[in-house]
Amino acid sequence: MMRRYKAHTVAEGWASGVIRLFRRGPRPVRPYPVKDIREEKKRYECAKEKCMRQLQELYTGALREVGELGAEEILAQRRLLQSTEYNEAVGHILTGQEVNAEYAVATVGKNMEDMYRLSDEEEQGRKADRIREVTDRLLDALDEHVPWSEWKEEGIILAADRLLPQETAQLDTSRIRGLLLTEESAHSHGAMLARSLGIPALSGIGFSEAWDGKEALLCGEKEGWLILEPEPEQQEEMKTKQREKREKKRLLEELKGKDDITPGGRRIRLYAGIAGPGGLSEVLSNDGAGIGLFRSEFLYLNRRDEPAEEEQFRIYRQLAENMAGRPVFIRTADLGSDKRRRSGLAWEENPAMGLRGIRYALEHPTLLRTQLRAIFRAAAYGDIALLYPMLTSMEELARLRKIEEAVKAELKAEEILCPDIPRGIMIETPAAALISDALAPETDFFCIGMNDLMQFVLAADRRNPKVEGLFDVQHPAVLRLLRQIIENAHRGGAWVMISGDCCETSEMTALLLKMGIDGFCVPPAQLLPMRQKIRSAAE
Repeated sequence: MMRRYKAHTVAEGWASGVIRLFRRGPRPVRPYPVKDIREEKKRYECAKEKCMRQLQELYTGALREVGELGAEEILAQRRLLQSTEYNEAVGHILTGQEVNAEYAVATVGKNMEDMYRLSDEEEQGRKADRIREVTDRLLDALDEHVPWSEWKEEGIILAADRLLPQETAQLDTSRIRGLLLTEESAHSHGAMLARSLGIPALSGIGFSEAWDGKEALLCGEKEGWLILEPEPEQQEEMKTKQREKREKKRLLEELKGKDDITPGGRRIRLYAGIAGPGGLSEVLSNDGAGIGLFRSEFLYLNRRDEPAEEEQFRIYRQLAENMAGRPVFIRTADLGSDKRRRSGLAWEENPAMGLRGIRYALEHPTLLRTQLRAIFRAAAYGDIALLYPMLTSMEELARLRKIEEAVKAELKAEEILCPDIPRGIMIETPAAALISDALAPETDFFCIGMNDLMQFVLAADRRNPKVEGLFDVQHPAVLRLLRQIIENAHRGGAWVMISGDCCETSEMTALLLKMGIDGFCVPPAQLLPMRQKIRSAAE
């Protein structure tokens, strides 16, 4: 009997298939005595290394597809796996009780999670969730069981109370058609990863065990719907929509080679944002006019050493040469306690507003000078521009200029070619936005970082589903500030592009074009859809 359920769309698309339930609840883990404790410790270390590799692969993909915000939680899980507190606690149980690694991991995980659950603070709750996810990850690695290995259907709609990041990464997209995620918000890392994988996802449906094995249709449009045991005519309607989706993709392919020009004849800069050299091929295959944001902190993360000048120079030169005259905007490393380059850095309660970006760079001038030397040297091989993150004052800009001049003087003294290059500022704090009239004459361009700017302006963490409704790109305060930034930039002789997945709707694209925005920076997969929006927008 057909039943219809309303849901919240967290990743758009349509899917049909058999529902398979995956509930991750507390798993029973029993202790048993171990004779060779060294071998058991080796089992634990092997499981930990496996988890670290999984997280690294997932982090690399997430950073490329959804940026720092979507990948941040994955990095936090790596830090927990590497932490002295967690590993010493597991080792203490293994040695003291001479029991199996599964029991040690489960015991430590439960104790630490319970400790953080005692607090009413939201951040402590996040830490508890993180501990639970890392514990589940380690237990999976120890028993090497893939929960969906016994499912034989070619088309599956996976239903989960929550889906761990590594589980999302391991989905076989040739078999998994869609996701039902009870606890995910549209802006969570899980939802963004589902979108990056091209899998439609819904949330907010309380499914039951009786649904397992039943046919269903998943409709992820403006309003989300799940149709359980659909009628034949509904199945046919779904096939029609899927054909329309394929045709839409084909039409987008025809936009390759077309200009990014509005119906009124205004040329728009349309660039792609990437996190590492691996994203270059996607920019080229999607006909990007340039790399609008190369997130260079990717080169520093998850390693104990800093990338040397020569290593950075080779990467930046490769980008410039492969883009063949199209611009490459390199953002200096947006490092800080939320994106740490090595273990041992102090944890901050609110890392998004802590020692990060230019604040971190000015505290570590040797790191900044090394990166600037590599960027200036690579600029001799293509069209490279420099972009500074998280700037909030004219004093910071003045300090940066002094460092730039010192680096250029060094290079010239060494008889190394050092061309002048465009320099820009990320406008991602209310402070930078409000002094944009003073900043504009001192720079060549602005890049508005919408994800950070919005959460600072609206005091709403986009990762927190409890305040998801407040994260409104068309809030009057946000629109007023955007208009002010664009007007101030143009008066001061600078041009403006905007970066952020919240700016990709047709309505918002048209609104920004009316404000006078000069360019957009989007994920590579969004280049052609954005080109279509630009070419059809009413100014």
